[in-house]
Amino acid sequence: MVGCRGRAPEHAPNRVGGRSGFRFEQPPKGATLAGMTPFALQPSSGTPIYRQIAAQTARLIAGGHLGAGERLPSVRAVAADHGVNAMSVSKAYAVLERDGLVVRSIGRGLIVSNDTV
Repeated sequence: MVGCRGRAPEHAPNRVGGRSGFRFEQPPKGATLAGMTPFALQPSSGTPIYRQIAAQTARLIAGGHLGAGERLPSVRAVAADHGVNAMSVSKAYAVLERDGLVVRSIGRGLIVSNDTV
């Protein structure tokens, strides 16, 4: 099978690099995001990744490790740091927002709600 401009499909551009050279910035190894400890995700546990992220973030908020007004890391940053699909992180954040633990703030992203403390 022939892909782009006569080349085989394995040479087709991917969404991260591609021909445009556009790349997402990766955080340095071992760095924490917005003061958060890295998530301990277990893909083989049977619990969906988005639920694991939502539950661990909720525990961080309940335990006082994330205070009111603190910003959560971006969806892209969490996805890149943990090697998971960005839609899983987005869905986890939507669950946290639905439960009232975080609120969306224009220009700031997701922040921990004042009502949770």
